[in-house]
Amino acid sequence: MWDRETEYFIDKPNIEVESFTAAGMLSYSVLDCLSASTGVGKGLANTDNSKKEMKFTSGDWATGIFHVLGTPGLPFLERDSIALSLNYEYNLSEDETSVSVDLSFGWSF
Repeated sequence: MWDRETEYFIDKPNIEVESFTAAGMLSYSVLDCLSASTGVGKGLANTDNSKKEMKFTSGDWATGIFHVLGTPGLPFLERDSIALSLNYEYNLSEDETSVSVDLSFGWSF
C-alpha cells in the first residue's frame, strides 16, 4: 500500500510523509457486492527524512478492519469497477487509531 499522510499545523509548515506498507489480509464476501476484511501490515519505506526521499525503514505495525462495497462499474465502460470502503485502522506501534472512507475506481487492462 502506498500512503500519504499530512500533519497540519497553524504556526509552522505542514508535514507530509509518504510511506509504503506491505500487508496480509483475509476477506469474507458477505454479499456479491459487499466484503469484510481484516489484516496486518508493516511499514517498509517512507520519506520521513531530511532529503524527503523514499528510503527503507523499520516502520510501524498496524492492523485494521475494512468493509468494501463494490459495483460492476460504469455502464459505458468495460472492465471497470467502483468501490466504496469504510476503514478502521489501529497503529500497534504508536497506539493510535484512524478512520477513513475511500472511493476507488479500478480498470483492468
